[in-house]
Amino acid sequence: MTTPKDKNGYAVLNRAKDEEAGKELAGKQAPPKFASCGTAMKMIFLGSWLNLLLPLTPLGIMAPKMEWSDSAIFSLNFLAILPLAKILGLATEELSASVGET
Repeated sequence: MTTPKDKNGYAVLNRAKDEEAGKELAGKQAPPKFASCGTAMKMIFLGSWLNLLLPLTPLGIMAPKMEWSDSAIFSLNFLAILPLAKILGLATEELSASVGET
């Protein structure tokens, strides 16, 4: 069974689905396309409880120069990488949302 097509070759069934989706979105306010720099920084640094570990990043860098033990250096750097991975994942998702998944 073939679907009926209009003069442009677009399926009538798909057009009905698009019109329904347009009606659903018409009553809602569209989210802003771009956030300001301050809003983006606020979302990045205050968006997760993991970001409380961000001060460990420079501490992990300074630890070898302060001659701390290897286990302390490893622990600091392990804990410091968790919020950095979260921020990298968030940035990747935001980029793919604005550019597309190609």
